Amino acid sequence: MNYNDKMLLLRPFTNFNYDLRRNLDKTLTPSQKRQVSIYYDKIYGDEGIARKRGYELKVYRPRSKKNLNAAKNAQNLKGLGQLKSVPFTVADKQNARIRITKTGRLTVKEKGVTRTIELCNPTALVKDPIKEIKRLTDRHNKKSRYSVLSGNFEINTFVGDAVSIGNQVKLLTERYEETYQKWLRGIAVYQFNDQVDLIEYKKKINNAKRKKKRHGPKKNSRN
Repeated sequence: MNYNDKMLLLRPFTNFNYDLRRNLDKTLTPSQKRQVSIYYDKIYGDEGIARKRGYELKVYRPRSKKNLNAAKNAQNLKGLGQLKSVPFTVADKQNARIRITKTGRLTVKEKGVTRTIELCNPTALVKDPIKEIKRLTDRHNKKSRYSVLSGNFEINTFVGDAVSIGNQVKLLTERYEETYQKWLRGIAVYQFNDQVDLIEYKKKINNAKRKKKRHGPKKNSRN
């Protein structure tokens, strides 16, 4: 993919914006090319946030720097100082609503489901994984279900209650003792209206993944 194509995809998210009427492969400086490549890889690369669960890309444009930083942190994009908005992969971008709570947690609300990002304290996670996860799950009601945040992705093959997610995290920290601190970021919290919504939601996500695999990622359009 050339730099013009990359810049076209990045436009909704970045403060920098190079003239697409030019051939950017020839006119950008090495440092500018590096900047475009870093942001592109973080969002659209093989390990990019746009390849996370689901199919549609929702653009979140916060009104405050505080909320922008909270969204970047939740999406593992901390350090990208030229971001003006943050991408989220959702089941249905038309109905998805993204907000930052008064306590600084990010939630994504879709039809029948609310997803909240809870990030671990790295020091506490090393000291006692189960205790740290319990600290996070205690904020939510007993009907909530949880999965593990792994880098830019989510291990949604395992979705469990408060006790089982604590045990799952402990198992992962023991199995991947040498590397888990690099990728185990926290948990995603799901609250569904009822069990039918849980089944339908997972079905929609799985169908979207199969569709994406067949056709490849679509170019982003403004929301």
